[in-house]
Amino acid sequence: MYCSYHPDKKAVTQCSTCRKWLCDDCARDTKANNILCSDCDLISAIRDCVASDVQRLKEKKEKGPQEEAKKKKKQQKWVVAGIVAVIILIGNALIYYFTPIPQAETFAPRNHPMSVAVMIDAAIKDYARDHNGHVPEALDQLSGRYIHQQTLSPDVLKRFTYNKASDKIYELIFRTADNQQMPDIRFTQGGVEPLPTY
Repeated sequence: MYCSYHPDKKAVTQCSTCRKWLCDDCARDTKANNILCSDCDLISAIRDCVASDVQRLKEKKEKGPQEEAKKKKKQQKWVVAGIVAVIILIGNALIYYFTPIPQAETFAPRNHPMSVAVMIDAAIKDYARDHNGHVPEALDQLSGRYIHQQTLSPDVLKRFTYNKASDKIYELIFRTADNQQMPDIRFTQGGVEPLPTY
């Protein structure tokens, strides 16, 4: 068997959720000791984000109705954005799961923006692991060892906003094109979250 994302590499395991075959580079070991592919790992992270937002809503509700009334509208936007993001990403994952995986030579990053965002986020974390937890100064430092230019060219990296807040804290923002029905997504050291809409 060969990796579902890298058809030229031998698969060593399967995603415990969607059962895709994965190579060593693609397998993500989670807190629960499950092996996940990048799509299922992203969906899991967004679910956790939405669950923490729901928990925060419950805690604020217990503090008093006055504070809740002031912030209710803002919180609802976050919950709705999170739910929409989860629904869209689950839909994308299902569509991706039931459609043939493109061969490496036919992979078009513009057609798979969320997959590209996950690849870049994973490359940043791999870079930090190799550099004592320090994240790169700029995305172009990932080219070569962490991101192969054959897969993602420097032009593709320019579609993302990367901010290094400190040696160990970063923010990677993927902004969708105006004609796509998908919320903007922020990747950070702590996880994935939808950008707020104002």
